[in-house]
Amino acid sequence: MLGQYWTANILLAIVNMVIVGGVLSVYTRNFGVFRSKLAFGLIAFSSVLIVQNVAAAVMYWQLAQTYTAAVATPILLITGLETVGLIFLLWVTWR
Repeated sequence: MLGQYWTANILLAIVNMVIVGGVLSVYTRNFGVFRSKLAFGLIAFSSVLIVQNVAAAVMYWQLAQTYTAAVATPILLITGLETVGLIFLLWVTWR
């Protein structure tokens, strides 16, 4: 059974995927208009972040089978900070 901290980690990883998906859509639209190397690089960057968050969600699920909240809590802090950073990135990108 998943504890609340592991569940929060998995949910935040999913939220991060959605946020990065929004950023990726802007970068993809910009690439269609400008065809610049920068826009392509930002698409690659966003794609890697989505893959990283998918891997993190799977890893959190697997770790939850063995480890307690003592391990999940610091990971939750890191994942939460990532979420805050991605929210700022989305805000700046959307403007």
